Amino acid sequence: MNPLALSKPIAITSAAVLIVFALGIAGSTLLPRSTQALSQNVERVSIAKAIHVAVPQPKLKIAPPRMASSAGVPVNQAAQNPSASDAQAPQIARTATISLYVKDVDKAIAAINALARQKRGDVLSLDDQRAADANSHASAQMQLRVPDGRFTDTLSGLGQTGVVRAQSIAAEDLSSQIVDNSARLRNLRRTEGDILKIMDRSGSVGQVLEAENQLTQVREHIETTDAEVKSMLYRVHYSTIDVTLEAEVASVPSAPAGLAQLATAWASATHEVVQFSLGILASLIWILAFAPFVAAVVVIGFLVRRVLLRPA
Repeated sequence: MNPLALSKPIAITSAAVLIVFALGIAGSTLLPRSTQALSQNVERVSIAKAIHVAVPQPKLKIAPPRMASSAGVPVNQAAQNPSASDAQAPQIARTATISLYVKDVDKAIAAINALARQKRGDVLSLDDQRAADANSHASAQMQLRVPDGRFTDTLSGLGQTGVVRAQSIAAEDLSSQIVDNSARLRNLRRTEGDILKIMDRSGSVGQVLEAENQLTQVREHIETTDAEVKSMLYRVHYSTIDVTLEAEVASVPSAPAGLAQLATAWASATHEVVQFSLGILASLIWILAFAPFVAAVVVIGFLVRRVLLRPA
């Protein structure tokens, strides 16, 4: 066997082994560094994603308060939870005025106070005017507030206090207004809740301030609408009655004394004589004023008659 022919494959094999060995040493040195860099990059990407998920930046879109339509259900006295019966029943606010002639104003005032307490009502105002002199008479003005269910009974009781001079009753249907305001109030409170949910999320300072401004406006509308609903319901459940009292004037004729009666008769007769004399004088003045015209007519008539009666 030729030694040269064997040495050539051995040399090639040895060179290949040495190259593989050298590449292995170099790879073991570079691989940890690349692996470490790759893991650091992966960790940074994970942290960035975690931060992005944990702190979202939503764009707040705050809609204006939603106003109610005419459809809805009226509220009860608390103006929050209306029942179906309240929705079907008409909401009527009634008022009345009554004027009375009474014998004694003070006794009538006491009787009306007792009547108001009996009907579970109140006297809201009282203006008592005393008689200034013998020719004037006392009077008073009162305003009562009574439950709507006792309105008719209270008017009947007032009519028994004195003689009714005048009376009027007025009624106003507030059903549609109460329904509209109640629906508007519910929508405003729903809008308030939506804004509070939006404010709980994270956002910029400008977005949070805008949400607070919207919340302030919505709460102002809530307070105003709630006050209107309660005022209308108060008018429905409690009626007002304005009462005017006036004392009767007792006219008792007084019999004059004898001399006073004679003096009155003489004065009356003298007055009539003077008036009669003045009437005669006035008639004479009218006759004197028209006397020339009367004389001219008489003369003309005489001349015409004379001409007509002259013989031919």
